[in-house]
Amino acid sequence: MKRMSVANELEREPSVTDGLGLLDTDSVHTFFDEYHSLLKGMGVTGVKVDAQSIVPALVAGSSGGWERALAFHKGLKASVSKHFDRTGGGEHNIIHCMCHSHHILLSIATLYTSSGSSSGRRGLPVIRGSDDFWPLEDASHGPHLFINSLNSLFFPHLGLHDWDMFQTDLGRSSALHAASRAISGGPVYVSDRPGTHSGAILRKLAFA
Repeated sequence: MKRMSVANELEREPSVTDGLGLLDTDSVHTFFDEYHSLLKGMGVTGVKVDAQSIVPALVAGSSGGWERALAFHKGLKASVSKHFDRTGGGEHNIIHCMCHSHHILLSIATLYTSSGSSSGRRGLPVIRGSDDFWPLEDASHGPHLFINSLNSLFFPHLGLHDWDMFQTDLGRSSALHAASRAISGGPVYVSDRPGTHSGAILRKLAFA
């Protein structure tokens, strides 16, 4: 199997070379509240919280993975509700990313999809459905679409399944991504460089 060039970069990730720290659960609410308050003051209107599954992984081998994951998500949800609630009705501006560990998914299910929730699907979280893909690496597109297709059987029960952004100016792969987003039932957004949009693809997504 071809080794994608990005794999070489992952070996130099700071988390790999320098290690990671972890907040005490008693400090989670304060951390997120102060951090998000600062971002909101700068004009930020939402957050994408990445690498969530690292939280229970950092306590692997102990019995605290579930408790720590739930504590982090309680603090995260409370802060996002306070600082990034778009409508006042529970529609939070947050994307949950790299959140596929069973501890994290169970936390999301516990906090967002309880039968007592009154906000309906508007209050459900946006959940990124796969690992990253790299637009210039041809080998990454097929696995990305395949994984999202499989996860589409499960994730819509927890929230809005997000198939990730894509670029519209890459030819055949862009058409594949556009078609998958059109039927995904989740958000559709692109990450084109300014001036490189494919108007044909965007018009089909918007008006077809």
